[in-house]
Amino acid sequence: MKLLNVLKSQERHSRLAHAYFIEGDLEIEEITKFLKVKKPDLLVIREIPLKISQVRELIHWLTLKPHSSPSKLAVLFQAEAMTLEAGNALLKVLEEPPPRSILILQSDKSQRILPTILSRCQLIKERKLPRELSITEYLDPSKLAQKSLKERFDYVQKISESKDLPIILNLWEGYFRDKLHQEENVLEALKKISQTRDLLFTNSSVKLLLEDLLLTM
Repeated sequence: MKLLNVLKSQERHSRLAHAYFIEGDLEIEEITKFLKVKKPDLLVIREIPLKISQVRELIHWLTLKPHSSPSKLAVLFQAEAMTLEAGNALLKVLEEPPPRSILILQSDKSQRILPTILSRCQLIKERKLPRELSITEYLDPSKLAQKSLKERFDYVQKISESKDLPIILNLWEGYFRDKLHQEENVLEALKKISQTRDLLFTNSSVKLLLEDLLLTM
C-alpha cells in the first residue's frame, strides 16, 4: 500500500501531512494501526452524497483534541460524491487544518474533485482491484506475512483453482515492484511470482507452486 509507505517515510522525518487524496482502493486498518489511532479518534464517512451539514460536523470534530491517540483521523470515502457546497466548506479545513489532525479523501474519480481541494492534499495513486475480483479473495503480501503457515496454506487451497489467480499474481507482482523501488530486498519474491505464472498452464501442481511462493512472503 503506497499510502502506508509514504506515512512511514514521512514519520521518520517528522513530516506527516495534514491531508491526503487517495485515488484507488484504500484499506484503513493498517493505516490506523500504524498511526496508533484508536476508535474514539477515528471518523469514517461513507455518505452519498456528502452534504455541507456533515462537513461542518466533520470540521468541528477535527477541532476537538484527540481522546487517546497522537492524532485524530478522518477518512472520506467516495469523495467525488460531495456536493459543491460541501466541497467549498471542506476547503476551509484544508486551508487551516486543526493541529493533530489528519484527513484522508478516497475516490476513483479524481477528475470530479474540485482542483482547489486536490491542490491542498498529497496525491497518492493506489492500485485498483479489478472489479471482477472479489476483495475477500485477495490478500496483499503484507497481510499474508502476518498469518501462520497453516493460514497461508489454507489460503492457497482457496485460490489455487480460482479463475482469478493470474490477476492475484499480477497484484502481488505490483506490490513487490513498489517495494523494489524503495530499495527493499524483494527480488526472490518477484522471481517466485514469475516462475509460478510461467508454470500455471503446465502439468505442475499449482497448489505446490503457490505454497512455495507464500513461504517467501
